[in-house]
Amino acid sequence: MHEVSDMAIRVRNALQRKRPDVILNNTKLSQKIASVLKEEGFINDFQIVPNVKSVQDDLKITLKYIGKKQKPSLTHFQPVSKPSLRVYRPTKAIPRILGGMGVTILSTSKGVLTHNEAKAQGVGGEVLCYVW
Repeated sequence: MHEVSDMAIRVRNALQRKRPDVILNNTKLSQKIASVLKEEGFINDFQIVPNVKSVQDDLKITLKYIGKKQKPSLTHFQPVSKPSLRVYRPTKAIPRILGGMGVTILSTSKGVLTHNEAKAQGVGGEVLCYVW
């Protein structure tokens, strides 16, 4: 889960600097989290870009800003689980963030899902992060 924390920090830093995009390490988990963020409307897009310095490709996330003042649509990206303390929740105990306005992202047996998808499929799992 170190990669979730790294992803959160890099995205937060890019948003504070009002950068149009952010480059992350390309892992399956970071791709799936980026996919959920895109589906939920927190980012514009993501793509895999080649890295000339390394064998492994990078993940480029295009951030989303709203209005004339360019307010970020993603205001909080809080990692929950970490290698030293994993947080698991059954279906009925999955937290709702800001009364449903935020999203809880979970790693389940059926893949990386939002809290709504996990409840609909009746699965619990490891809470990766809270996003709003």
